[in-house]
This record gives sequence, structure tokens and C-alpha cells, in this order.
Amino acid sequence: MKVSITKMLLSKLAIVKGFFGFPFPTRFRSILLDSLDLTSKRGLLIPPLKLRRYIGKEDWKNYDNISLLTENCGLKPNHKILDVGCGCGRTAISLTSYLNSKGSYDGLDIVKDFIDWLQNNVTPKYPNFHFQHANIKNPSYNLNGTIADSKFKFPYESNSFDIVFLFSVFTHMLPLGIENYFSEIARVLKPNGKCAISYFLLPSKSMTFVDTGKGYSVIDFEIPENAVAYKLEHVMELYTKNELLILEHIYGFQDMIIAKKGK
Repeated sequence: MKVSITKMLLSKLAIVKGFFGFPFPTRFRSILLDSLDLTSKRGLLIPPLKLRRYIGKEDWKNYDNISLLTENCGLKPNHKILDVGCGCGRTAISLTSYLNSKGSYDGLDIVKDFIDWLQNNVTPKYPNFHFQHANIKNPSYNLNGTIADSKFKFPYESNSFDIVFLFSVFTHMLPLGIENYFSEIARVLKPNGKCAISYFLLPSKSMTFVDTGKGYSVIDFEIPENAVAYKLEHVMELYTKNELLILEHIYGFQDMIIAKKGK
């Protein structure tokens, strides 16, 4: 019955759009979708549909990075971890049932709506989960940002995290920003701490990239940050420069590299 009601409503909205000749307002559409979403049996810690749709279709029930972090990075319940580009909380929410009171999670993202929701809904229930907004300019995700990623300093003390991970972050960044982030990752990691970072590495089996002649390849010259790919040798140089020892290379749609900070 719920499915048929949803289809009926969307069908009527399509008729209205066609009759009056104007597109259905995005904000009203988001409100409607959230209202419909509330009738489903989604958990209280699953963000509203307007936030989940922002970063594409996601299976929140089955999504979980704990196995990667525990098996490949040695994550323990009492570890202190940093999630750079935490989005609207897929990894954070899965970790609420894993980290204990001695462990902590810090999430950082450039989309303020994500951070607002997480601060209001996750932190009150899990005080050891913290979220901060980084107002970094990015034409794909935060066009009105005021800080260049090449100048941004992580708002955390040096040598403070056991694990730092970035899932689908460097895939949207240009070289100067990545170089700066590498320096910051190395700074905030504890000695022997580990980092997990995903990339589009060339040659890519995921998408067709075009060489810019500037040390990276893209799929969209107008907005290069939509998807950026790098040669493995260039990435490896950054690990060496920042004294991060590569431990493992996991191949996939996005390649994942696990590394460790030296003493």
C-alpha cells in the first residue's frame, strides 16, 4: 500500500508539472521524499533522504566499514580515529556499536548540512563522537567555501589519532590540496598509527579519464573535482615524502592504500 501511495503521489506531481509547465521545486520535493521516508522502518540514526540522496544511492542497512578498519588497519574499540570527509555518517553510525567509551571518533566534512545533522542526532547519544565543519571551497560539494584545501589545517593536535581514513576524498581533490592533506595526516597520526585512503589510480578500470598535462587526469575539464585520478608512482612519492610506509594496496572501484606512520 505504501508503494502504491508513493507512486500515486509522484504521478500526480508529474501531471502538475506538465500542466503548469514548471519544474517541481527541489526543496518541496525533498520535504515530500523525507515525509515518505519517515513512513518506512528506517532507524533513528539514519539521516533523512535529502542528505542520503546528496551523495548518491546508499544501502545504509548493509553498509559498514568496520571490517576494513579492523582487519586491515587493526582498529580496536578503544582507538581514537579521524574520518576526513565523513559525509552524512555512514561510517560514523556503523562505528557507534563498535567503539567503547575509551575510544573516540572525529568526523570532518565540508558540507555543513551533514555536520549539522550529525551534531544534532549522533553526538547527543554518543558523546565520544564529534563532528566539525570545514568550510573548504570545492566546486562539487561546497562552492561557497572560504578556505582553500591547500591551506587548510586539520583542527586537531599532533600525534592524536590511532587511525585516519579518507574514503572518496582524494578522488575529488587536485594536487596542491592532496599534498597539504598528506602533511596533515602525517602530523595528526600517532607514531605507528595507520591511514586508509582511497583513490582513482591510473590506468583506471572504473572510468575513462583524460590527462590534463598537469600531473592528474579528470573526466570533466569544466569541474575537474568531479573525479580526479593519479598515477600510482605520484601517490607513492607522497607517502615517502611524509614518512608513511605503505602496507597494503587493495584493488577495487576505488583503490585503497593502507599505510603506517614511522616512529
